[in-house]
Amino acid sequence: MDWSLVTPGELLASLQEVQWNEWPHNPAECFRSLILPRASWSDLSPRLKCNLYHFRTNYGLSLLLAQLIALRQSPTALTAVLMWSFGTLCLNNTFCNVLNVKTFKALRLISPRVARRLQMGGSSSIGLGAPQSRGRKQSRIGGMPRVLTVLVIWGAGGLLLFRSQRLISWTLGTLTGLSLILMHASMRSPNLKARLANARDEFRAVWRGYQADSRAYGQHDYLL
Repeated sequence: MDWSLVTPGELLASLQEVQWNEWPHNPAECFRSLILPRASWSDLSPRLKCNLYHFRTNYGLSLLLAQLIALRQSPTALTAVLMWSFGTLCLNNTFCNVLNVKTFKALRLISPRVARRLQMGGSSSIGLGAPQSRGRKQSRIGGMPRVLTVLVIWGAGGLLLFRSQRLISWTLGTLTGLSLILMHASMRSPNLKARLANARDEFRAVWRGYQADSRAYGQHDYLL
C-alpha cells in the first residue's frame, strides 16, 4: 500500500476503527530496520503515517510511560494523566461500544428504570429508521454523547493537573515522549504489509493512486 496517498483524516478515521485491545509489537520488531530518513518530505511523510498506524499501541504506551515517570511524585497529576488516557481511548469506536455495553449492564443492576430511560433517550435521539442514521450514528457512552463524555473527562483531568501544580513536569514528559516517538517513526523503515483498518479509506487511497497513474499515463505522447 502506498502510504503517501493516505490523508491525515483517513489515518485518524482508521485509528478509530482498530481494535483497542491489540498487543504492542515486540522490541525486536520495533528496533529492526532503523535507517536514517532522507531529507525529503515526500519520503518522510509516508514513513511517518505507516509507523504511526502500525506501532500505535507502542507509541501510546511510550507516551503514557514518559508522562508517568515525569509525574511519579504527584498522585494527583498521575490521576489526571490516567483520566486523559482514558478519555482518549474513548475516541476509539470498539472501546466506546464495549464501555457503553458495560455501563448499561452496571446501570441495570443498580437501577433498571434509569438504564431503560437512558437507553431509550439515546435511541430516540439517534432516530432509528431515519435516513441519516444509516450514514452517521452518534456514538454514546451510558446514554451520553461520546464527545461530551470525552470533554468532561479531559476537563476533569485538566483541573486535577492544574491543582497538582505539575504542569511544567507534564509538559517535559510529554515533549520527551513525543520526541522519542517522532525519532522512531522517522527512522523505522515502513512495514509493507500494514493496511488501514477502515476499508473505505483504504479504497479511497488506492483509487486516488490509480487516478494519478491514469493522468500520468495520459500525459505521455506515443506518436510513432
